[in-house]
Order: sequence, then C-alpha cells, then structure tokens
Amino acid sequence: MLSGSVPLSATASDENGVTKVDFLFDTTLIASDTTPPSPFSVTWDTVGVPPGVHLVTARAFDAFGNTADSSISVVVDQPPSADAGPPQTIEATGPETQVTLAGSGTDPDGAGDPLSYEWSEGAVVLGTTPTTTATFNLATHAVKLTVTDSFGLFSEAWVPITIVDTTPPELTLPANITAEAAGPS
Repeated sequence: MLSGSVPLSATASDENGVTKVDFLFDTTLIASDTTPPSPFSVTWDTVGVPPGVHLVTARAFDAFGNTADSSISVVVDQPPSADAGPPQTIEATGPETQVTLAGSGTDPDGAGDPLSYEWSEGAVVLGTTPTTTATFNLATHAVKLTVTDSFGLFSEAWVPITIVDTTPPELTLPANITAEAAGPS
C-alpha cells in the first residue's frame, strides 16, 4: 500500500546504454530519470491520486529510442484525519462525571472508504463512535481518538479532559438555640 511521497526505482541495462527511464502510474507520467547509470529513481507524490489499485510502469529507453516496460500493481490510499475536538474542563458532579466526547474524521480518498473510530485513555477503550459518553474521575485525562480507514491507515488526535471541583461544600446548621442557664457553668 502506498501513501504520501514514495520512492520509485528501476534497474535498466542495454548494450547501447540506457538514456532514461520514465515512471508512469496507469498511463500518466509520474517523472523521468535521465541520469545514467542504473538504478534510475524518482519520487512519486501520491496525494491526489485516486485510491485503489494502479499499475506502476518503468519504461526504459536506449540510445536508439527502443523501449522496454516493466510493471507492478500497487494500492494507493491516503490516511484519514482525526479531530478529537477542543480541550474540555468539566465541573465534577460526584466522584465520577460523565463527559461527551465529540470527534470527527475525514478521508481524503472520498466517501467510498469507510472509517472506524476508537476513543481511549491508555489501554482502556472508552467508545467506538465519533461521539461517545465516558466517565472520568477528578483529574486531567489524556484522551486519544484514533480514526482508521478500511485499508488500515490511521490518524490520532489527543484532547485533554479535566474534571475539576470548584463548588464549595454546603453547610446546614440548626437554628440559633437559646437556653436558660441552670447554674454558673
């Protein structure tokens, strides 16, 4: 599976010398290397290439214009993006507080590539949907959203969730008591 910038290389030889090697995906020229000797190489930026199976071909040229091709099939896929939302500071509602985690993911390959979601804190999975509710104790928590596409490429985003207790305790006192002294003490 290819993603991002990918190095391509081909070894070519000819009794009259190889003058260049063209690299193509399907029928589109990626780039040419005109600097013998072998190996010939270029870098292919796969961003913007439609996802799926493509044919990558190395086409060697000799000094007389003769050509030879060698091709391989490759799968192109770009990783999705992940957004875990803004940091949250939540007032505690008790020893444990429920918090709604709202994230999102997008896939540059388009709508045909389904995404899966996983919210976690350390090794504990908190939820597997873009929006989920999780329970946290009084502390700051590092929560991770992992968004994965159908080819297994993934991106991660982190969000701090801070549970605070700024509410002072409530005191309930009895009403004033007035009593008649029964002696000097």
